[in-house]
Amino acid sequence: LEMWFAQPGPQMRSVLHPKAELEQMARVKDPHDTFKGPTALELQQTTGKARLQFKKLLIDSYGTYVRAWREGLDRDHNGLLDYAEFKVACTDVGYGSSIKVLWNELDANKNGTVSLRELDKATADQIDKIFYLASKRYQTWEGAWEAVFDTCGDDRVKLQAFVTGCRLLGYGGNPDRLFELLDTDRTRYLSRATTSWITGAVLGTEIPEPKPQAEEIGSMMVTGKYRSNTKSRTRLCDKTAREHRLRQ
Repeated sequence: LEMWFAQPGPQMRSVLHPKAELEQMARVKDPHDTFKGPTALELQQTTGKARLQFKKLLIDSYGTYVRAWREGLDRDHNGLLDYAEFKVACTDVGYGSSIKVLWNELDANKNGTVSLRELDKATADQIDKIFYLASKRYQTWEGAWEAVFDTCGDDRVKLQAFVTGCRLLGYGGNPDRLFELLDTDRTRYLSRATTSWITGAVLGTEIPEPKPQAEEIGSMMVTGKYRSNTKSRTRLCDKTAREHRLRQ
């Protein structure tokens, strides 16, 4: 309780350098923790409750929104989630409420698709920021990759090298968290191949993976639908690729 006649006390000054203080605030006072997902208080809200519940399931299942997007939602990697992909993703994470209500909450611009930004704006902002900083200084993500990240030339960028590269680009966010977002297969290192999707994701130019073509076998025509991998087969391929990268 302050009295009108009381003199204001001296304000506490931080002993940190202003740049270090900003970095500490980014780490400790992050208003939207992209790793913990929605808070219990947010989940009690009525507006957008289905969206928040779904995001919590994604964090529980995948750990980060980028991993959820790349491995569970946008499976064809075209940068957008359509309703068919969405229904499969809801089943995968065990979402039991109305899928249609959830879709309407996520599809903010009502264009019939959902983007990573519509799923989680804070995550999309981090990826956009590092891409634009890289492009501004080195024209392309690949140019920045060689210049400030993969300085050893072995195409294995671990956390410390990535943090150093972010600082050289002037990235003011939390590079540790950004590294974990981009390390979708949890190999504890990044490569050109595993980060090349960033350009297409930010610019909206991602090219979807080709679908299997129909094939004539004897007197029967097998359509592409029945030649594509099952979900379990796709997960097995992803696991095999990850194990291969870990052995390198």
